[in-house]
Order: sequence, then structure tokens, then C-alpha cells
Amino acid sequence: IEKFRTLGYEVWMDDFGSGYSSLNVLKDYNFDTIKFDMNFLRGFDINRSDKAKYIISSNLSMARLMGMQALAEGVETEEQLYAMSMDLTVNKAQVYYQLAKDITITTTHWTPIGVYDAFAGTFDGNGYTISALKVSDGDYQYAGLFGQNNGNIKNLNVNGTISGNRYAGVLAGMNRGNISNCITSGSVSGQYAGGLAGYSESSGSVTASGSTASVNGSSYAGGVIGYNYRPVTNCYAQGNALGDGTKGGLIGYNNSTVSNCYSIGVVASTSTRGGLIGSNNGTINSSYYNSGTSGQNDNKGTPVS
Repeated sequence: IEKFRTLGYEVWMDDFGSGYSSLNVLKDYNFDTIKFDMNFLRGFDINRSDKAKYIISSNLSMARLMGMQALAEGVETEEQLYAMSMDLTVNKAQVYYQLAKDITITTTHWTPIGVYDAFAGTFDGNGYTISALKVSDGDYQYAGLFGQNNGNIKNLNVNGTISGNRYAGVLAGMNRGNISNCITSGSVSGQYAGGLAGYSESSGSVTASGSTASVNGSSYAGGVIGYNYRPVTNCYAQGNALGDGTKGGLIGYNNSTVSNCYSIGVVASTSTRGGLIGSNNGTINSSYYNSGTSGQNDNKGTPVS
């Protein structure tokens, strides 16, 4: 095994917790990634899952202390997704989750993943959809499927109705990580509101993603991002951006580079607004908005009809 590692190969332990994948093997050999036996995750239940949750949480901490990436592949149910938001060590960069099927959310009081400690691992939607997500009481400063993302979210579709008291997005209220190949739909409201993310800070990027969600922000709203400080590339917005304050079809306020993007939704505000970007202090490259549907005609992007 060590010869493989010295040659540059990664060595994984598969289905830890079953068969030959035991603690003795971990003691005797060095691995780069540990992949959990999904029978642990299948034991989760919203009201009773203490044993399974403690096992997974302890194993994630153990993997981190041993310098290994932890892979929880095959998240299949609302209960398993809920366990991520409530009990697992989501703020560790070594954690990797992957969906195994579409999930419909039935609870009316979703707790955003990383709402207290920002999610810092990798979440791979694997092309599947999480639907009927509801964050509706406005109790959370960071509202969305993810409250705060400092990691990597990719290949995921999300439908939801999101209401936050400050930062709100269908995918993430606050984004400080990377988002790629994600699509959202539904509706969003908050002070900083975006179809994808309410606020996107200054590291990482948002690429190849889009939203059809209707967005209403009291201060800033955009079809994809309400307030943006990071590169946005190959993205689109088809929903409406409405409410008071600064509004843009794609981004409410932008202070980064926007490339190869478009928006076609209605933009309406009593304050600063734009078909593509409401207020721009960044760079816009090859990006367009529909002047007919947006009701705007400005120089923050190229108008087409």
C-alpha cells in the first residue's frame, strides 16, 4: 500500500464499518480517504437516530484527526440530509457527501446545513434534485438549503421557498466557497436575496449555474446573487427580481468579474436597478439581459430583445 502512495496513487478504504474494513486495518495501514458503509446512514431518523449519528460523527472526527478525507456516499433520504444539518461535523474540509437519489423535503421547518458552523466540505448532488424545501419563519440570519457554505457545492438541483431575516438563497444564504453546475427554482425573500445565494463573499467562484426562482429583497436582490464579491461565469437567471432597494436581473450589487451570463426576468424597484446588474463596481464580459422582459435598458451588460 505504501508503494502505491509513494508513486502518487491515492488509497481508499471502502465501506468502513463492515467486512474487512475495521479499526485494526486503519491502525496498520495509511489511507487517503475513508468511505463509510451506508448502512450507518440508512439508520438515520429525524426523531430517533442517536446511535447512528454518534457513530458517524465520531468517525468523521477520527478521519479528520488522522488526516483522511471522509466520504459519505449515497445520501438517499430527508432524514439523512437532516442529520447533516443537525449532528455531523459539516465544518470540516475532509468531509465529502454525495446524493444517491432525489429527495423531497416534508418538514415545514428546515434547519439550514451549516447555519451555525459553515459547511466546509464537498457536497455533490450527482445530478439529483432536492425539492419542497421550506425555510419560512425568518428566524435564521443565513437561510437556504445551506445557511453558510465555505466548501464546494456541485451538480445539485434545489426547489424551495426561502424566507430569511438577512441573507437568503435557495441554495445558500451566505456563500464563501465554490458553487458549480447547480440549478434552483422557487421563491426567495430576505434583506440580501438571490435565487442561488443571498451574499457571495470574496474567495472562490460561481460557475455554470442558474436559477428560475422569483426573488424579493428589501436591500439587494438578484436572480442569481443578491450581493456579490466573487467571479460569476456561465450563469443565467430567468426569475424576477423585485422589491425595494438595489435590484438586478442576475446580480443586485456586483464587485467582481461577470462573464458569459444572461438574465431574462422582470426587474422592478423604486431604487437602483438594472437588467443584468443593479449596481456595478466590477467587470462585465460578454453578458446580456433581455430589455423587453426586464423593462430595463442600461449599460451594465448588453441589452437584447
